[in-house]
Amino acid sequence: TGLLLSTGTAAHAQRQGDMIEGSVSYGGGVAGYAIPVHERTDMNHPRGGTHHFLSLPFYAATATMLQRFAETIRKTLGG
Repeated sequence: TGLLLSTGTAAHAQRQGDMIEGSVSYGGGVAGYAIPVHERTDMNHPRGGTHHFLSLPFYAATATMLQRFAETIRKTLGG
């Protein structure tokens, strides 16, 4: 229905010392609905949604993060 997607919120990233932290969340007032939609891998998502809506792309992006950091550092140091 798009209900869960419409509840998305993001907090602005903030720097605390040498850490940067931000957050993204979905559910809001429909949290009781959001948890099964997120966790149950057997649910039907007829409009193209999926379980683990944020987790799957996050894991895909972080799988190569260390390599990308290393490449950026090498370029920065001229190597």
